[in-house]
Amino acid sequence: MSEGSDIPRQFPLVSDTAPKVQLSVLRGPGAGATIRLRRILSLIGSRPGCKVALNHRGVAAVHCAIVNTGALVFARDLVTDTKTYLNDLPLECERLDDGDVLKIAQWELTVHIQERSLGDAADDASLLDLEPTQTIALQIADNGQLTRLRREVCVIGRKSGCDVHVQHPHASRAHALIATYMGQPSVFDLLSSNGLQVNDKPVVFAPIYSGDRLQVGEAALRVVIPNQIARHAATPESAAVDTTVMHLDSDEDQVDIRAAELDPRSPF
Repeated sequence: MSEGSDIPRQFPLVSDTAPKVQLSVLRGPGAGATIRLRRILSLIGSRPGCKVALNHRGVAAVHCAIVNTGALVFARDLVTDTKTYLNDLPLECERLDDGDVLKIAQWELTVHIQERSLGDAADDASLLDLEPTQTIALQIADNGQLTRLRREVCVIGRKSGCDVHVQHPHASRAHALIATYMGQPSVFDLLSSNGLQVNDKPVVFAPIYSGDRLQVGEAALRVVIPNQIARHAATPESAAVDTTVMHLDSDEDQVDIRAAELDPRSPF
């Protein structure tokens, strides 16, 4: 059994005051279906546990991530060979707007975003500072190399092209993701084969603070956030990001869209 399978796969859901996001299948198998994205991080790919499972040889195990920061919504291609397209252009990391179209293999997915109301935001004190204002960097323990994270959604993994390239055989192609939720930098496991640890504790999702130690495969990475005191001195339990979690091991919140893989007309 892999290290990552020793913990229940739980994933946080967005606040009621965050933008509401849906995908509708415009073209491809399952056309006409509407998929509600309730998670902070919604994965599209062929691996079990993805929010949207696209069973096709042109779809990577984890292919695309949609991240709801509580204020904005971003899409990130997970360093795939067949790519994700946003409005017919190759996607790396972009903010999504209502009406955008994502293309993965033979699917076209229309993005629907309903913004939170100003009245709702005013009633929720936790939404007063949603924009990421911190500089975040990761330092590789082996060689001291420091990498500043310059995108809103950053990928850690073995494949060249990841924001933080980890050259260890036990690291997955796209292993983990760092994004900001409710103004708090957080790390997410990308359904990796060997799991993710924060300060020696296996996690699927965790807020991160300066000085925290991430374990990705055999690689140890230290979180560096200038001018922030380490976690235990600065972040009492009451200050933690409040999220509701859901179990990924159940089928309750997963959508499986099957492709006609034997169709000779398919280009993938």
